[in-house]
Amino acid sequence: MRPAILIRKLLRRFGDLSARIPIAFFRIRDHNLSKSAALVGATPLRATLLTRLQALREWRFLRVVLVGAIGLAFQAALFQIFGIWLRILPPSTVVIIAGELAVFMNFFMHERISFKDRVPDSAPFSRKIIRFQALSAGSMLLQWAFVRATEMAAGNAPVALWIAYLSGVVLGTLVTYIGSFFWVWGRESGSMR
Repeated sequence: MRPAILIRKLLRRFGDLSARIPIAFFRIRDHNLSKSAALVGATPLRATLLTRLQALREWRFLRVVLVGAIGLAFQAALFQIFGIWLRILPPSTVVIIAGELAVFMNFFMHERISFKDRVPDSAPFSRKIIRFQALSAGSMLLQWAFVRATEMAAGNAPVALWIAYLSGVVLGTLVTYIGSFFWVWGRESGSMR
């Protein structure tokens, strides 16, 4: 079922429920409001809700999460293959190498998808990529620290390494999102906010 049809069905169902609100619910004397006036006021609210749900694809945070999930899948695949299965390098080293590859991939996807509306007002390309690298270095440092500490404490236990890795990713994601929004793709001081 398409999302638009599902949303319409939910809104129709909400409309049916609003018609069943007992008149006693409204205190006409206190608020000078009748049931019909409240229902007339609810109609624009339903339309606003539909517009908001249809505009869901325009939410920056969801676009950032989508790009981040793609980068995380890429980085996690490299971590699993080269750090856990093949053991070509220590897992803490694989985190850094895979993270750096994912950073470049994420930067170009953020430039085209997540922050495309800010590109004209933001810093020049070279400054943005340097800023994003610096910001991502902090995120990778968190990931490396978590995995390295787990390596030293638990050895190469895959479950412990994954928990440490994902903990570093979650903290790093928060740092990267906030920094990207305000610093990397933030509007330059000479432009209008």
